[in-house]
Amino acid sequence: MDIVELTEHFAIPGVLAFEQTLSGLIYLAITTPAAKAMVYMQGAHLASWQPTGEAPVLFLSRKSDLVPSKPIRGGVPIAFPWFAARHDGSPGPSHGFARIQPWTLAFAALAGGDLHLTFTLAPTQMSRNLGFDRFRLAYQVTIGHTLTMQLTVVNDADGPLVFEEALHTYFEVADVHETTISGLE
Repeated sequence: MDIVELTEHFAIPGVLAFEQTLSGLIYLAITTPAAKAMVYMQGAHLASWQPTGEAPVLFLSRKSDLVPSKPIRGGVPIAFPWFAARHDGSPGPSHGFARIQPWTLAFAALAGGDLHLTFTLAPTQMSRNLGFDRFRLAYQVTIGHTLTMQLTVVNDADGPLVFEEALHTYFEVADVHETTISGLE
C-alpha cells in the first residue's frame, strides 16, 4: 500500500498518521494518550517509543541513512531469519532480510488508550533468492504506557524451517557508565 491507501485504511485522527521521508520511507507517526512512537514500514521497524511525561526509551542512531533497502540503526530492528551472519556461511544481509523489506500493515486499532498494530511479512523475491520461500511472519506491537512486542513465525513448508530471530532492542542511555544489568547469572 502507498501512503494514501494506508491513510484511508488505517489512519486514526490525532493518534495514527502516515508520513514519508524525503528518501521515500513511509512511517507511522503515533501519539496515544499514554505515549508517542514512530514505526517504519520498512522492517516494521519501531524507531522510537516515549511514554507521556517520560524520557525516550529507544535509541536511534543519527548515522541511519533512512533510505529504502538500507538497515535502520537503532530502535528495535527485527532480525530474521538469522542473527549476525548466516549460520551456514552463505551470503545474505547482516541480521537477515526482514529488517530491510517492506512489511504490510494488517491491523491498527485504539483500545483503552493503547494502539494495537499488526504487521506481516510473506516471502519476497529477496527471501526466495536466499532460500526462504515458505514462511510467514506476524509482528504485533502495542503502544501505550508500556510497550509490548511479539513476533510469530509460521512455517508453511512440509519440512523444518531453520531460523533465528531477535527483536534487537537499542535502549536510550544517558551515561553508559551508570548502567547496571542484573539477573544474567
